[in-house]
Amino acid sequence: MKTKLLVFAAAIALSFTFMGCKGGNTPEDPSNGDTETADYSYTKKGGMYEVILKSGQRLYFCELVESIQLGDDKLCVINHGTYYKNNKDVDKPEYGYSGDVVIPSSLRLEGKEWIVYMVWEQAFADCSELNSITLPNSVEKVDGYAFFRSTKLKRVSFGNHMVSLAGSAFQGCTSLAEIICYTPLPNKVESQYYTVDKESYAYKYSFLMGASEQDFSDVPLFKLYVPKNGVEAYKQDYWQYVTSDILPIEE
Repeated sequence: MKTKLLVFAAAIALSFTFMGCKGGNTPEDPSNGDTETADYSYTKKGGMYEVILKSGQRLYFCELVESIQLGDDKLCVINHGTYYKNNKDVDKPEYGYSGDVVIPSSLRLEGKEWIVYMVWEQAFADCSELNSITLPNSVEKVDGYAFFRSTKLKRVSFGNHMVSLAGSAFQGCTSLAEIICYTPLPNKVESQYYTVDKESYAYKYSFLMGASEQDFSDVPLFKLYVPKNGVEAYKQDYWQYVTSDILPIEE
């Protein structure tokens, strides 16, 4: 009987271990208070957060930008300069985003789970040491000039539910070599927080908004990797004019 009870207890413990696991790149829950977790620490100033990963990478988020309320559980990625401009009593690092940046899909801050929903205007602008950015599936919207003049940026990866990507996002990205996008086309361009009438612009399937020749004039032709079942749709979209090739993502 004792053996059966031990086996049963072990099974329950294992079950809870699996239930507690989070998929993707979601950081772990706090282990020692609200300001530090197993994966990161953070500081809050006003409605803004500076998150410092164990790797030393600093990320910046805001729960409220100007007059746009994202919802009580939504965050947007902001420029490090925005954070420090509004928080003058905090020491500013020598540079902003750098290296290979991976944005988490959610963060636990002040005892609450927040979803990383959007990338704000100029969030990664003028980051001269930025090499690559990986955005999670939770990010649906990327605003204008998001990666502006990040001249060493070579690779950007988008998740599977992109709703809106500003055409101006890549202006000045003179080293861009590849984009990986897990969002299939045709895409239903709507979400709980943002809606677009996809019939109102020429390339009706696209989430690439308002793109023009000028937006990509100094961006080299890059390779675009998309879901296998969406390759042909992408080739009929505006992407055909700014890419050297559109290829399926390897399974």
